[in-house]
Amino acid sequence: MTPLFATRSRRRPRAPQLDGRYWSEALHITRSNRDGRTQAADRFSDDPVRGTRAARDAWRAGVTHATVQYSAGLDIDDIADTVIVAGVHFVDWTARATHLQGAHPRLDDGIDYSFDVLRLVALAVGCGVGDATDRILGAVVVQGADGVFSRLGASQLRGGTVATTPRPARELLSSLDPADDPIAHLQTHLDEWPIRLKAMPWMGALERSQPGDVDFIGYWAFEIVGVARARGVHVPDLRGDVVPVDILSSE
Repeated sequence: MTPLFATRSRRRPRAPQLDGRYWSEALHITRSNRDGRTQAADRFSDDPVRGTRAARDAWRAGVTHATVQYSAGLDIDDIADTVIVAGVHFVDWTARATHLQGAHPRLDDGIDYSFDVLRLVALAVGCGVGDATDRILGAVVVQGADGVFSRLGASQLRGGTVATTPRPARELLSSLDPADDPIAHLQTHLDEWPIRLKAMPWMGALERSQPGDVDFIGYWAFEIVGVARARGVHVPDLRGDVVPVDILSSE
């Protein structure tokens, strides 16, 4: 495991008021939460209702922990391990929820849900875990995948209607259009990032934080990674403090 604030981590901008002690505590809290949710998913695997809820909580806790790992400067391989496990729980949750509800989860269930899925896909792409990416996208396919997911690889829709791409992701969709300039659209998304994602529950955590709080997990536009990789956009092409440089440049 790469220590906090290793050489590579200098490429990752942080809130100046947060030091290594903060990120060590954030890592401990989110890891404990992830582990607890994972254990619950295993414990309730035979229970249709509690097992479904536990699998959902496990994959979302995994995305949160992966975000903190990135903010804390851990190595990409460490983050990849977290993303792989989160992907397993996401796929399991999708199958369980479909069986329990008689209907697939849907990407238009809320902006926060669709962006959490997009960030999970982007983290898998950025960490280079191709098998996990394929499995996650396979689970997205049955959810009425919108244009962004379709162009990222989940193009074979099976039943249902195509969900409308959430407004915050419209520039991402445009950047995937072969006829458009991807850099211009991605840069617009980055420039307007705080406004576009203001509805996300974690947005504003830094500004609201009080001494002793460990609620801020890092501000990173992970959602651009899969799109940028698909269109051949590289780190020097983009500007912004929320650009996840290490993952975007990881090949």
